[in-house]
Amino acid sequence: MELHDVLGNPVASGFVPVTANPIYCQPGSLTAEEFRKRLEQPEIRFEQPVFSPVARKIGDRLYFRVGNISQNRENVLTGLKGGLLRAKSPLQFQLAPQEFRNESLAVTPGTAGKPLFYFFKFGDRIGQSPCRFIEMATVANGEKMVLATPDKTFSAEGKVTLAGGKVVCEFHVKDAVPSGPNAGREAWQCDGLEFFFDRAPEQMPLPHAGVYTPEVFRFFINPYDTKPLTLLNGEGIGLQEKECSLKAELEDGGYRIRLEFPLKYGKRLGFAWKANNAAHGKQKMQSLEWGTPGHNDFFQNRLAFGCVFSESK
Repeated sequence: MELHDVLGNPVASGFVPVTANPIYCQPGSLTAEEFRKRLEQPEIRFEQPVFSPVARKIGDRLYFRVGNISQNRENVLTGLKGGLLRAKSPLQFQLAPQEFRNESLAVTPGTAGKPLFYFFKFGDRIGQSPCRFIEMATVANGEKMVLATPDKTFSAEGKVTLAGGKVVCEFHVKDAVPSGPNAGREAWQCDGLEFFFDRAPEQMPLPHAGVYTPEVFRFFINPYDTKPLTLLNGEGIGLQEKECSLKAELEDGGYRIRLEFPLKYGKRLGFAWKANNAAHGKQKMQSLEWGTPGHNDFFQNRLAFGCVFSESK
């Protein structure tokens, strides 16, 4: 079989890079049947078969999902080069054909202002790809979080405590004008709190790592409504609303809540929260939000969550 470029110039035999420029195949000395079979069963080789589209930095580790898109088993050595992070040591692993799995690297601060890349080594081949990572906001077990509007007319503070197989959320919201019962409004359009949890924040599914997994669940707390607690997506972790205990205390200028529920968790628990403020009988006007900086689409993006560590500082 003979190969030519668009101008009819011969192209050397062997593996030809796939680019925007077309390559034309002619049978040469092959019969029509032999030529047809060669075209139906081309041998494809990926120069860089392993890739990782997005990573998540939690504390001093970088979590990523890595995949092998080739039909060959690959022995891989990977690390980081340039940019904001350095790997303490490279990671070596083996990937079966079409295998995708979660891995992590221990990292330290690198050099600001330089692009960050993964490097991959497969035998005598070396490749690299951009490393796009999100650094999660983190808070210690039981550490207080405080948010307020610039004029201090609306504020919220609280903490999440993980102990004994239970999660306890204790929050205090200062809001001078109660919104009253939901009265046909959606839960997020009224005074209240929204809690977002992810039991496995280190998991990075492909192709869209931010999409909710079965480990993600949410709470709406509307202290002025006849139904102050709503649990969403609890079935993914086997949690039912009746297992959750909420105490809401209304006071002049705001309210306090204490939410407790059972949960099996590891060293870290993905978490984000919002405090919503609406005037009486009107839809939401303001929100205070805690999660990963630069991201507030908690309702659809788990990568926007922060993280609570189960060990206290």
